[in-house]
Amino acid sequence: MFSKQSRLAALSAASLILLPASAMSQSNGGNFDRDGVTPADQRPNAVSAPVPLPVGIFLVQPRVDFSGGFTSNLFASDINEEEASFVGFAPSFEVSSDWTRHALGGILEIDHLEVSDNSAESRTNVRLGMDGQFDFSNSTRLTGKLLSEDINEDRTDISAIAGSIEPNEFSSLRGGLGVHHTGNTWQILADLDYASYDHDDVELPGDLFQDQDFRDKDELGGRLRVAYALSPNWAAYTQAQRVEADFDPPGFFNAFNRDYEGNTLIVGSDFALGDAVSGDIAIGFMSYTFDDPFFEDIEDVSVSGNVQWALADQTTIETELRRAVVDPGIVETIAAIETAVSVRLAHGLSSKVFLVGEAGFNNYEFENIDRSDDRVDARVGFNWKLNKNLWLEGDYELRDSASPVQEFSENRVLFRMRVFP
Repeated sequence: MFSKQSRLAALSAASLILLPASAMSQSNGGNFDRDGVTPADQRPNAVSAPVPLPVGIFLVQPRVDFSGGFTSNLFASDINEEEASFVGFAPSFEVSSDWTRHALGGILEIDHLEVSDNSAESRTNVRLGMDGQFDFSNSTRLTGKLLSEDINEDRTDISAIAGSIEPNEFSSLRGGLGVHHTGNTWQILADLDYASYDHDDVELPGDLFQDQDFRDKDELGGRLRVAYALSPNWAAYTQAQRVEADFDPPGFFNAFNRDYEGNTLIVGSDFALGDAVSGDIAIGFMSYTFDDPFFEDIEDVSVSGNVQWALADQTTIETELRRAVVDPGIVETIAAIETAVSVRLAHGLSSKVFLVGEAGFNNYEFENIDRSDDRVDARVGFNWKLNKNLWLEGDYELRDSASPVQEFSENRVLFRMRVFP
């Protein structure tokens, strides 16, 4: 088996040879080619939008983030809360093809965080990916994607291990293929995705460790979506999804067969009401079955929705609602039903200065164990886009968890300078 470093090096070489790009070529979507409401702070602006560098028939967008901040609860714990400051350095490169047909693209991100007085909490995340599109015609295309990651999970994640010396770390390799056909009134999307996850063991005090092999898995998923445009501003669709997860066999630290199959069937609508409102709302049924008889099957309502609303020229609101089955990454159970709602407000004080506020609530109902977590997240911040080469950002975040296992409250302050060479 290749090590994470070998796999990352191989994928890096492949991406350099293929010169990947992240942008897709334009397609004729007919009644499905609708412009949604873009958040006020994310709209293109000729004065402050970064300019990609032309490299042959490709466009390269480099960026470097310099950050510094403070946390009131480094270990996300309700006892012995420890304050800490940190600095960050995050270079990234996005490449996109400048073609009228087809597309090839990719991204490389390196995100390093250095925590003062606690080197075990310092971490480096790496993301390397590519995607592409082959246009058979103006209405039919083949898409592909590949992404490799080496990620340290946040201490506030529900999979965090209380008292561990270091955060959880995992590597993943994900890819997918899709065939998309869009006519004047009908649209058919078919996608097949694969993902592999490899989790590192976590070090505990006293030269002990927490085995994380029970989280290692291969996942195969598929989606079929059929949509009909009732008008240029409104389409109805039905979508079927299936996922199959194959975990490592049970061992000393993993007494269960964690393999499962999940199916979700939904009906929904995506819409645009002029330039003021756009969104996608769906409801349906999800069914998950587990190979181990210890785990009870799940049959429940599935909900997904997002709506964007332009209150004024420089003010937008985004809302999102979700109810789905998730893998919490803990040894006692394989599944939890997550119910989440969030809202985001963006307001432009000028063409360069924006204020942003966010709030979200998540509830996790764990299957087969007596545990329920409630989480509240809030954020206020600003983004000052001085020019095409320099942005300044500042954030205050509150993260709060009410849980019989992982209860905490954390305040974070972050300042970031984004440089676009």
